[in-house]
Amino acid sequence: MALFLGMALATPPEESAGHEAFTRKDYGAAYRIWKPLADNGNAQAQLNLAILYERGLGVRRDLSEAFALCQLAAAQGLPEAQVELGRMYSRGWGTAQRFGEAFQWFEKAANQGDSEGQNNMGWLYDQGYGVARDYKLAAKWYRMAADQGNSEGEYRLARLYLDGNGVPRNPVMAYCLMTRASATEKKAAEEVAALNRKLTAEQVAEGLRCAKSAKH
Repeated sequence: MALFLGMALATPPEESAGHEAFTRKDYGAAYRIWKPLADNGNAQAQLNLAILYERGLGVRRDLSEAFALCQLAAAQGLPEAQVELGRMYSRGWGTAQRFGEAFQWFEKAANQGDSEGQNNMGWLYDQGYGVARDYKLAAKWYRMAADQGNSEGEYRLARLYLDGNGVPRNPVMAYCLMTRASATEKKAAEEVAALNRKLTAEQVAEGLRCAKSAKH
């Protein structure tokens, strides 16, 4: 069950060469650079090591170690780590699956303005994982993520507009949001193609104007 967005490696400290090593797929070098930083309490390095352990890059895959490192980084208030920790709780990776814990960590990140945290809060309310299903709250959080240009948030909010869940049914607004999201989301591009066949020419034109002019 694919619940949340795919993992994204957080940007490592500028003073390290870890990101360059990771980019050229020298994961062992990235590990050696980030390990002492993480041991000294650097939250960003702790998160980056967690990603290596999650994926088994340069190290043997170890979800328990990834979870422990995420906990350390998240406890320091790093929103990207809070999102990743929430994902691990939601998947049961390195720990028991606990949607209530996932909610708490997504909420911490979302309240710091992190669009991934906001999008995942929307998804929990949308699906009713760890909380009572509430489409209005789902729309609220998706909109916050979409306003920052989060393509998954745009896509999910568009789905609510298509179905009339938590917001008035509005296929033109759905088309607008799907068009924005389609730049990076294949599923949104497929929805746009389907809507092109269903909507009138006037509705499509209005949706395109919205997509081009509206601020995220």
